[in-house]
Amino acid sequence: MNPYYIKLKAIILDAIKQEDEYQEGWTNQQALDYAFNRFNSEKDWEIARVGRTRAARDWFQGLAIHVPFWDDDIKERGFDPEQYWSQLANTFTGLYWGHIKP
Repeated sequence: MNPYYIKLKAIILDAIKQEDEYQEGWTNQQALDYAFNRFNSEKDWEIARVGRTRAARDWFQGLAIHVPFWDDDIKERGFDPEQYWSQLANTFTGLYWGHIKP
């Protein structure tokens, strides 16, 4: 697995764990299911309009969950701020479709 996906998956899971609705003891899959359901509920109209990956990028950029968003924080984690949001969205959709294991 691409090392970026491992880091990005960790960022996504850490962000989900900061949500008020997060339940201690959730498996990674349960945490991701929560995020997928919330994303689909909040962005269903945009998914239909622009596609799941672009809608996911916009969802993350809108800080729907607590992912790093300052350029310095993004660089500190080893990512290019220009590519980060798309990489985050690609990882999220890859997890959703099962291309990346949770």
